[in-house]
Amino acid sequence: MNPDSTRNTCEAPEEEYKTTKRDEATRAYVDRWMRRIELTDECEQKLPKEILRSKIRPANETEWIRCSNPLCGKWRAVSPLVDAKTLKRRGVWYCVLNNWDPHQASCLAAQQFPEHHD
Repeated sequence: MNPDSTRNTCEAPEEEYKTTKRDEATRAYVDRWMRRIELTDECEQKLPKEILRSKIRPANETEWIRCSNPLCGKWRAVSPLVDAKTLKRRGVWYCVLNNWDPHQASCLAAQQFPEHHD
């Protein structure tokens, strides 16, 4: 119980909280991350069921796929939820089909560099 008799009743006014620039920056940062998580969830729901893995690949094992556009040919990291072998069996794959990472879903996006590729 609050020892201040003016504040220990239900009729006491709410205390004001002043936000600082750091509070606002933190809130903006958290909001951006929440949006990123929401977009990732949306993208994962759009993936065709036949390309999803039954088990998530360990984080230290990255599979890569190369864009079939002859003017691009950039390598893209495949989501741990997606089976890259199934994508490769389809014959062609383009950056625009990258629905697990919208920032890399364009041939204009920067090259991702695999440590090794097959």
